[in-house]
Amino acid sequence: LTTCTLKFLSDGVLKIDDISIYSQSMDTYADRVAALQENVLENVKTEKNTVTGNITVDQDKMLVITLPYQSGWTAWVDGEEVELQQVNYQYMGVNLTAGTHSIRLHYQLPGLKLAFLITGGGLAAFVLIIIFNIIKKRRMPN
Repeated sequence: LTTCTLKFLSDGVLKIDDISIYSQSMDTYADRVAALQENVLENVKTEKNTVTGNITVDQDKMLVITLPYQSGWTAWVDGEEVELQQVNYQYMGVNLTAGTHSIRLHYQLPGLKLAFLITGGGLAAFVLIIIFNIIKKRRMPN
């Protein structure tokens, strides 16, 4: 491609410094896709909030998981918790060393444990208030 046409949905002021255009040759597209398909997650199982699978990589690589990156996800490689990285603004990635690996991803809603703790504390306070009121009524003279 030698030209690029930009259409804007509304009027406004835009400085040329605010625009970035990236172009990549499509001549080697098929080769790049084939290279990405060499090492893929296999035996993928999804259960509730967990994704598991196995992968064999021929050299140190990053496994990119096309699930949205967000807090709450935890990753394990070969049973050890590893750091999840944000990839291409929206996906999750895990660095892998050469070899065969077992992958486990688990999602837990952030703040869920705290919410249960607060709910339990509130319920306990409610029960204590009821018990206190019952005891108070029994001790009062008629």
